[in-house]
Amino acid sequence: MRHIILSILIISSLWAIEPKNNLGIGTAISESPYHGVDNDPLPFPMVTYHSDTFYIQALEIGYKIVNVKMLKFNAIINPVLRNLDPDDSQYLNGMEKRDRTIDAGFKLAIKPIPLISFSAKALHDTLGVHEGYRTELKASVLIPFNKSFIIMLNHARQKYSSDYINYYFGVKANEATASRSEYIPASSNISATGVNFIYNITDKVQTNLGITRNKLGDEIKNSPIVDKDETTSYFLSLTYKI
Repeated sequence: MRHIILSILIISSLWAIEPKNNLGIGTAISESPYHGVDNDPLPFPMVTYHSDTFYIQALEIGYKIVNVKMLKFNAIINPVLRNLDPDDSQYLNGMEKRDRTIDAGFKLAIKPIPLISFSAKALHDTLGVHEGYRTELKASVLIPFNKSFIIMLNHARQKYSSDYINYYFGVKANEATASRSEYIPASSNISATGVNFIYNITDKVQTNLGITRNKLGDEIKNSPIVDKDETTSYFLSLTYKI
């Protein structure tokens, strides 16, 4: 019982403190669902900045509309890192390139108790690339071992519109071959289950290792350019509090 109370006190103190600003470097390695495409690391700067009305949190930028202790409602923008380059695999030869874009929308976050949080996102393409939308429902649980080491478990259900899925996983009539039939998919889902290992090396230096397993929906995995039912993503960052 003592350990439970200690854990709650530790994490309550962490949640009570506003996020601190920090700088660092992060890298993501995502297993591509596309047939024959290698997995390349994607490095990016890790920036966390919070003011009374605005924040940057890794790849998410937000404007705080409602910001109270247990509920936050923000207008946000997120990059879409997914893309398709026909030069990446012989199986994609003849396909048109699918580009990255930036989605924008809203995020609602609720923290009923310090150890558990829920969030919901609704985002739409802002650059006219895929011209679709996506939504996400997510639950997260924090497991503190001490002030230096925390594990975060999360599970998300992501819904993608038919425009989004057709852009990234469809095959147009002019892209079809004898081994790659035309494919016009409908909307689909991805279920993502992950774990993050967060360790404070010092009072100012923190490292974060994340592993996520993504279960692809039928409309995605049935695409002739996809050869997986599930993919794994890895994330590693090192940040310094300023």
